Amino acid sequence: MPPTIKVLLVDATPGGGSALRDALHAMEGIEVACTLDTPLELLARVEEHRPDVVLIDTDSPSRDVLEQLAAVSSSAPRPVVIFSDDSENDSIRAAIQAGVSAYVVEGVTPSRLEPVMRVAIERFEADQALLAELSDAKSQLADRKVI
Repeated sequence: MPPTIKVLLVDATPGGGSALRDALHAMEGIEVACTLDTPLELLARVEEHRPDVVLIDTDSPSRDVLEQLAAVSSSAPRPVVIFSDDSENDSIRAAIQAGVSAYVVEGVTPSRLEPVMRVAIERFEADQALLAELSDAKSQLADRKVI
C-alpha cells in the first residue's frame, strides 16, 4: 500500500463543487487535510497543516492565487499543482514563476490524479535539491573571496 499523500485543496471554482474535490475524497491513500474556497489563507493553512502537496482547482489563476503561491514558495515551500481551464502561455508562465510544480489544463481523470501528484512531488524535491546545491556553491564561493 503506497503511503498516504496529505493534500491541501483550494477549490476556487464557481460553486465550489469541483470534480477534483470529489475525486480526492473517493481515493484511497489520500488525506485531504484542509479545503479552502479562496487562496487568501493559503500560507497560514500550509504552515498549519504541512501538506505533501497543494492542489488548486481554478478556472484561471488569479492575481490573488499567484501572490499567495509566491508567499508559500518563499516561506513554506510545497509542491503545488494547478488544475485550470486557462491554457494561455502567460497564465502558465506566471504560475510557474510563482512556484507551481505542475499546471494541468482541462482537468484530470481520477486514474491520473495520483500520478500527477507524485510527479509534482518528485519534481519539487528535485528542484529543492538543486536550489540547496546552488546555495551551498554560492556560500563556498563567497567564503573564498579575499578582498
